[in-house]
Amino acid sequence: MLLLAASVEAGRDGLESAGRRIYRNGVNGEGRAVTADLVMTGTRLSGVGVACRNCHGDGGEGSAESGLTAPALTWARLAQPRPAPIPARPAYGDAELRRALAEGKDPAGRLLHPAMPRYRLDRRDADGLLAYLRILGTERDTDPGVDPDVIRVGTALPLTGERAATGRLVQDTLPACVARVNGDGGVFGRRLELRVFDSASGRAGQVQPEVFAWLARFESDAAPAAIPEPEAGRIPSIGPLADMTMAPEQSGASTFALLPTLADQAAALVRFAAAENAARTGSLRLGLIRTPDRQGEVLAAAVLEQVRRLELPDPVVATAETALAPALSSPDFKAVNAMVVLGGAREWSAVSAAWPDSGPLLLGLLTTSGRAVLALPPPIAARVRLAVPFAVDDAAGIDALSAELRAEGMALSNPGLQAAACGAVQVFAEAARRSGRRLTRARLVDALESLQDFHSPLLPAIGFAKGGRNGSAGAYVVAVGQGGFQARSGWVESPR
Repeated sequence: MLLLAASVEAGRDGLESAGRRIYRNGVNGEGRAVTADLVMTGTRLSGVGVACRNCHGDGGEGSAESGLTAPALTWARLAQPRPAPIPARPAYGDAELRRALAEGKDPAGRLLHPAMPRYRLDRRDADGLLAYLRILGTERDTDPGVDPDVIRVGTALPLTGERAATGRLVQDTLPACVARVNGDGGVFGRRLELRVFDSASGRAGQVQPEVFAWLARFESDAAPAAIPEPEAGRIPSIGPLADMTMAPEQSGASTFALLPTLADQAAALVRFAAAENAARTGSLRLGLIRTPDRQGEVLAAAVLEQVRRLELPDPVVATAETALAPALSSPDFKAVNAMVVLGGAREWSAVSAAWPDSGPLLLGLLTTSGRAVLALPPPIAARVRLAVPFAVDDAAGIDALSAELRAEGMALSNPGLQAAACGAVQVFAEAARRSGRRLTRARLVDALESLQDFHSPLLPAIGFAKGGRNGSAGAYVVAVGQGGFQARSGWVESPR
């Protein structure tokens, strides 16, 4: 009997899950788009374009737009007869719903509005959609990865290969961050359950339906290519750890980045340099050296945009695709008082050779500069200022993060990386709580888009907007010293 009951439960869950995909995405349980006829135009359409959710809402609450009303589809409304003065109708049952979907007629036999598609569903697809309508808008109406007492979240990290050490540090850090959330009661009584995948193995894309959301994953290494669109784009990814050159709006509809893009950090450097020079010399004569690739092009464009906004003189530009020494020794470059270095070891070596003892302020991004700046001779290092996405002088934040990790037997060894990982967990938990007990990805995205001025140790204040996926825009600026990095500014905002 227990096995039979479990089998019935699994069958029902399977139907509801298939029906959910039809309702939300117009795609059946096998990943095929259903079809529908639109009588007002006489055309046959893919269900992807006329999914039920588009008009009737994520929770079946209905909508009204441009004079057209799509009624609520919750079972509590459908299963009740509708009295006058609105045209009365008997209650919907299974047979009546099948006729409404296929023929566009209500239980009284009246034609529904011609904007209502006539869906061409086979028996199993119709069974699934009807099963889902019975739970639509209730606490059971959640997305894959959400159970009555568990929310399964995933991360995909490089656990093998040359970046394995970084991946394993994040793998060890995330459980401590999750434990903090669970220790505070979880999310409406549901505990977070973390699943970790090796992004280098290619398995991450194959298991996405098992997780409700991605947290702190290496975004570029775990492409969601193994499940059909549009569902792949609907799985939120919060706090990706890969360095983003541009805004995440360009990398995925449901990617919410916590840290500023490299372009935003480059723009902040210009604003910092302009303020510094205004206080000292009154004018900024900027030089720029960049790599010849797409990243160098985007970062240089961000610098030039800030130069334009601040009404500064056009900078002198060199692209690191030929010999740099002749360019940097030209009179134009010798006249600059601040130099933006958008590159790595090769570019920093050329700048060091051009100004070995004294010269302009040297500005760069810690992410692209890497260890090259730590090996610079002291006279050159003293003039270096780097944009970083973390507050290196946040002693209270470091203490709080250290205590959180120490409680789970973890040490704080890479504050920036570990703060970003824990920040992703904290932002997710906050947005999930704001979503309410009926947790869906659409409701989570709505909650994220309304999140403003959220604080997590060492990170800038995080906030999103409708359609805005960049949680912060700007940088902190640090100097390079023998003991590491020293703060030279608070948060420098990058206007957009």
